[in-house]
Amino acid sequence: MKKEFPCKLYDLIPSQQTMYLMFKYTFSKQISQIPTSFCVEDRDLDFDLLTKALNIVFERNDSLRLRFIKVDKQLKQYFLPSFKMSKVPCKYFRSPEQQQEFFEKDAKKPVKFMKDEC
Repeated sequence: MKKEFPCKLYDLIPSQQTMYLMFKYTFSKQISQIPTSFCVEDRDLDFDLLTKALNIVFERNDSLRLRFIKVDKQLKQYFLPSFKMSKVPCKYFRSPEQQQEFFEKDAKKPVKFMKDEC
């Protein structure tokens, strides 16, 4: 009996298969991690407005809702029908050194794309 999945599943395209094979067979599992951040110093930032803007971007760009799953030992992809961020994650640093230390440590962690860490 075939397992049903709530979203339509798609095969990987060749460039995704290449990235997956690189990820699967490399010792360095953080090869596909591309962290993004920005600093705000001495300025007010409206985080509610930023959250609204990000949610609009998630709604308009299905690639930001892309997720992966294994079905019968094959990697498949699907798109979340919707995704809403309730709050923009923020980190506060006391010094540039503390910030650098955090990002160096974070850069060493692999992205767990099979556990919705996209």
